[in-house]
Amino acid sequence: MNQHGALFSIGRVYSLISRRPAFIQVFLFIPLALVFAGCVSKSTYDRDVARLTRQLQAERGETGSTMTSLEARLADKSATLTRLTESYIQLQAESKRGSERLNRFRADLEELQRDISEVKLVVGKNVEKFPSTTANEILIKLIDMEYRVQVLIKKEAEEAPPIEEITGRGADDKKAP
Repeated sequence: MNQHGALFSIGRVYSLISRRPAFIQVFLFIPLALVFAGCVSKSTYDRDVARLTRQLQAERGETGSTMTSLEARLADKSATLTRLTESYIQLQAESKRGSERLNRFRADLEELQRDISEVKLVVGKNVEKFPSTTANEILIKLIDMEYRVQVLIKKEAEEAPPIEEITGRGADDKKAP
């Protein structure tokens, strides 16, 4: 409805109201004035709707690009987390294998140390059966070997970090990651 049509309609309504008694005119005119004061021309309405539509599309575009960016970041973070988890699991497996290997090595060294001690006892009891200084040379070699084995056991115990240092968890934190 254009402005001329609105004025013409207001005039017709006013002429209808003016035929009524004064107190009825007041009660009818006030609500009608409020109704017609809120009327907007069609061109203004169309312009405002078009502006709001453009604004809504722009906001949807921004939201869409933001969502795409956030989804890409989430996918990147997820891939990183997966990669780190796999690396952590692999390190734990390697740590376990290394620990098992060290335990076997320690057991082998202790077994070698016991064997050396037994050979020393046998040589010590049979010194008179060996020619001249041969028994003493054998005992010296055995003592030297025993000393080296003890040094290796001690060195292995000092160099091997505790499992807490390898995994990064303390003694109080034995829960699964």
